[in-house]
Amino acid sequence: MGSRSKVVQAAAGATLTVIAHSWFGVAAANALWIGRDSPGEWTFYLVGAGCLLLPVTVAAGWILTRFPRTRHLGRGALVGTATVAVLAAAAAVTGWAPPWISEGWTGTGWK
Repeated sequence: MGSRSKVVQAAAGATLTVIAHSWFGVAAANALWIGRDSPGEWTFYLVGAGCLLLPVTVAAGWILTRFPRTRHLGRGALVGTATVAVLAAAAAVTGWAPPWISEGWTGTGWK
């Protein structure tokens, strides 16, 4: 297996992990947020869903690193998991919410 294949496997693992965390996090946050809460509560739901998914993706990445054919895919998955954990922590600290959630929020209430 050439080095290019290793890089492609690692990139695929990281990309799939980031997509899974993003999709499940946004889906859970949108399902739980009732629309009149503060955007910070949407962010809390997003980060909470990511935390629930974290052990699953770490375990999957670790298992993949145990086999020679999927070692780089697993390493990429672990890098992707670390990336989404850092981004989720940053979102939680800053209270970030996407525009479709925070539109109309004045900081103390809704317009």
